[in-house]
Order: sequence, then C-alpha cells, then structure tokens
Amino acid sequence: MKIRLKDPEELKLILIKSGLSQSALAKKVSTSPAYVNQIINGVKSPGPKMAKALADALNLGFDDIFFVENVS
Repeated sequence: MKIRLKDPEELKLILIKSGLSQSALAKKVSTSPAYVNQIINGVKSPGPKMAKALADALNLGFDDIFFVENVS
C-alpha cells in the first residue's frame, strides 16, 4: 500500500492560506524541503509517520489530504 496526496493543487492552496512555504512546512516536520516538494509533486510517497506529521502541521486530518492506495 502507498500513501498518496489527494490533490497537490489543493495542498499548495492550503499552504498559501496558512502562510507557509514548502520550506517552512518541511522545517515543522523535521525533513528537507526537497522531500516535501517530492511528496507534493507525487514523486515520493510519504510513510505513515510523515503523512501524519504533515497533516498535523497543517491542522488537518490524514484523510483531508491523503489517501491509501492499494498497490497489487
């Protein structure tokens, strides 16, 4: 199973509305800006801990921005 971002454009809008850059979000969750960018652009899938940390940092629930994809 993979964790995927529901809507990258919506997450970018959420960041703008919250006044956070991708770099600031990365700092809040103790990871690199490059990794956050890769998650947003669908290059990487976050692990469960990182997905929860990102949602928490944005005061959102996991299901608000992510979904679990069943990969067979």
